[in-house]
Amino acid sequence: MQIEKEIFYQSFYNRAWLLSNEFFHEMCAVLSSTYLKDFEVFKKERDYDTNLATVFEDVSVAILEINGVIEQKESFWSWLFGGVSTETIKNDIRTLIKKGIKTLVLDINSPGGSVDGIIELSNFIYSSRKNIKIYAVVNPLAASAAYWLASATHKIYLASETALIGSVGVLTIHTDISKRNENEGIKITEITSTKRKVDGSPYSPLPPEGKKDLQEEVNYIHNIFIDHLARNLKIDRVGAEKLGDGRIYFGQTAIDKGFAQEIKTLDDLLTELGEKEMNEKEKKTEKNLFEKVTAESLKEKQFDVYDEIFNAGISQGVTSEKKREEEISSFVVKGFETLANEAKKEGWTCEKFVFEQTKKIKEQGITKPQMEQDNEFVDFQGKTEIIDEQQERKRLAEKVLEGMKEKN
Repeated sequence: MQIEKEIFYQSFYNRAWLLSNEFFHEMCAVLSSTYLKDFEVFKKERDYDTNLATVFEDVSVAILEINGVIEQKESFWSWLFGGVSTETIKNDIRTLIKKGIKTLVLDINSPGGSVDGIIELSNFIYSSRKNIKIYAVVNPLAASAAYWLASATHKIYLASETALIGSVGVLTIHTDISKRNENEGIKITEITSTKRKVDGSPYSPLPPEGKKDLQEEVNYIHNIFIDHLARNLKIDRVGAEKLGDGRIYFGQTAIDKGFAQEIKTLDDLLTELGEKEMNEKEKKTEKNLFEKVTAESLKEKQFDVYDEIFNAGISQGVTSEKKREEEISSFVVKGFETLANEAKKEGWTCEKFVFEQTKKIKEQGITKPQMEQDNEFVDFQGKTEIIDEQQERKRLAEKVLEGMKEKN
């Protein structure tokens, strides 16, 4: 049983971690204790988060919790210490974007996690900023891998003066238990196809080449970490390297050193974001009330209203057209029916027809007695009173009539 546990422990030792130093050694202490004697039973009793987001639909804001150890996939460490997977975080963000959520707040309380999946998730969060506003609230811890992810958001808030942030760096550990096994009379023989296959084995001292390889590994990941901080925070590499000394900072000190931008509780941030979204909705509604309404926009957005207006317009148009034709007919002098039909067809107003007909009467020398004899006299003086909006044409028609009287 002891050998099986030691083999299991190698999933922790000789592995690069993005954890705060304090939590890393806490994990080491747990692994060294008798607490794990029934870890299989313990593992089955633990829950693993598969849905991290809380959505406030009315203001289009979501909270996504990042609690505990961060790993690419669920594992024993997630069950043991509580945690989330980078895959779950990515899937939740992708779902929120598809739903059209405008703002996402990462509520972070994490000591960090493994290297696996962190680079990819950091890139995903950074690229998602073009589709959704993303903020991070350190509530109350964002160390190492957790800070790496927070740096990829638009802005980082500390939930209080005692919130902790930083611990930029990578660490691993090698444990040599060969002496203990020797004292207990246990001899382990490792058979490999290559000489360096078992570099880092706990059953033998770590050779210089193996130590060098582990150092190069953590340095390699550390350099990627620094590159991401420079990109995410929009600072030069020298500035990013100043953040990468491995230390962790409280509140205002962290802000002064450039790890975060502001101290604000999660509740205060959510209230601010909710009010901002409601104000934007009100402005949009107000703008829509005063925007120019065209037939096309009305047809597209409110077809029922458009259809009602359209049908009412047709009805009113038919009534108006019928009235116009009746008025023209009431002015027609015998012999000018063709002119009246032309007026109706071309859409002349009644006053235009009166004017044109009067002109032709004068040109043809038709007198008032002639029209009275034909019983076709039209009282233009009285009729034109109904068309008072065209005063000039009315005046001209009256002048023509006066001229006809003088002639007789």
